[in-house]
Amino acid sequence: MKRVDTTWKRQAEVTKLKELRRPPLTSEEEEALLNAATNPIDKFILIVLLDTGLRVSEFCLLSKDDFDASKRLLRVKGKGGYLRVIPLTKRCFRLLEQFFKEHDNIKLTPRTVQKRLEKLSKRARLKRRISPHILRHTFAVKVLRKTGNLRALQLVLGHKNLETTSVYLRYVSSEQAAESLRELGWE
Repeated sequence: MKRVDTTWKRQAEVTKLKELRRPPLTSEEEEALLNAATNPIDKFILIVLLDTGLRVSEFCLLSKDDFDASKRLLRVKGKGGYLRVIPLTKRCFRLLEQFFKEHDNIKLTPRTVQKRLEKLSKRARLKRRISPHILRHTFAVKVLRKTGNLRALQLVLGHKNLETTSVYLRYVSSEQAAESLRELGWE
């Protein structure tokens, strides 16, 4: 009896893209949250989490020492004690710069951040509860759509394994990937 090679079949099963339990925000949901964030603290939490992809625990532990204004980035000690570097958008940089002029650290608990986001999602009249991790997913998908660089995303998110980061590929269309290549100068 001839043995059938099923290596390709196993590989296909391994590389199937998993679906996130808590999918990223749509652009409409993101806009609704930003519009509903009239309180400066809510706006600060929302923008910093959306624009950095920080875990809520990392956000709550941020201090003035983590903020490098001259290079416009954050240095964060993440899960497993790994140090990673996160570039900042202009709006996030401005918020953090202003915040750290007045404070040395965030002084919020993860539960406080979660509660504030839940209330914010109600104010925005969203049909689902928003968590800090959903904002992390949203960040990841936006970066991947804009850059197409899975390895850079892995480093910024602090994932040990590229397979963990690859879950976000399901949210990037082939048209978005092609546009990313054009923006990078692919002719």
